[in-house]
Amino acid sequence: MFKIFVFNVHALREYNIHKALDHPRVVKLYDVFEIDANSFCTVLEYCDGHDLDFYLKQHKTIAEREARSIVMQVVSALKYLNEIKPPVIHYDLKPGKPLFLFA
Repeated sequence: MFKIFVFNVHALREYNIHKALDHPRVVKLYDVFEIDANSFCTVLEYCDGHDLDFYLKQHKTIAEREARSIVMQVVSALKYLNEIKPPVIHYDLKPGKPLFLFA
């Protein structure tokens, strides 16, 4: 019972933080609802495209110009998160997280 309570408190805290974020490089969180006592569902902004991990598995490399653009966009989002008071730390940033629309 205690583990479920702690998880729910942590999930509610993350929901409240994410709901308040407003940046073009951060996926918007619209809502969250409980499915049952042990699970919930989040309603996020629709993102059409693949993540960086998928792209790298398909293409193996990225041109320097595109890589620079990707890094700058990720840095823009991280800078925004750092400037919030209190700052928000993204603990799980990896190639599967950034979503992209490649033309």
